[in-house]
Amino acid sequence: MKAKLLLSGLLALGLSHAVSAGTIIGAKSVTSKTQSSVNNNPYTTINQSGLHATYTSGTTDFDSFTATTKHSYLAHQKEWFSKSGNKTDTLIYDLGALYSVDKIAIWNEESIGTKSVSISYATDSLFSDEVSLGTFSLTKNLLNQDYLADVLSFNFVTAQFFKFDVTGNSVFMTSLGEVAFSNLESGAPGVSEVPIPAAAFLFGPAILGMVGLRRKSKQA
Repeated sequence: MKAKLLLSGLLALGLSHAVSAGTIIGAKSVTSKTQSSVNNNPYTTINQSGLHATYTSGTTDFDSFTATTKHSYLAHQKEWFSKSGNKTDTLIYDLGALYSVDKIAIWNEESIGTKSVSISYATDSLFSDEVSLGTFSLTKNLLNQDYLADVLSFNFVTAQFFKFDVTGNSVFMTSLGEVAFSNLESGAPGVSEVPIPAAAFLFGPAILGMVGLRRKSKQA
């Protein structure tokens, strides 16, 4: 009975980590390959200036916030545009610490916008251990209307830096509204704990095996 209770507890612990909702994380800084105007520089994609509501990084629930919060279609100091004549650009986001990221929310600017984004991640700013997440198509939002985020989901990765290679819908430039990340673990910034369902399932059979051996020795 004790073994069953212990195993149930371990499995419950593992499952609670597996299904726990992530908190929203805002990048600490962002740089772009092209020179943007002062009013529409890359920082506008992480400063929440165009969002209808604001979040607290590391605390606010990612799923509920991104599902309901729209971005304003007004551009001035609220959205980022690449330098005119650059249909492509590269943005690098620094989260400030290592996190277990499993989703990225991108509010795609509606007048020009980004057609597709190729995303890679790394643990250092030089991208010496760079790994690609793939290429994603973004929603072309309706002109002059506030818009919701595209949420990109993937198996969690442990990273601090994310590189966005973006391609615009226009031959003249590309643009974005806001970008935010989902961290699997809540709490203060730093290296996040890795979800442990697999560990729980490994410990369970081992415990049952030890209990079984103990019972056999008593019977003998």
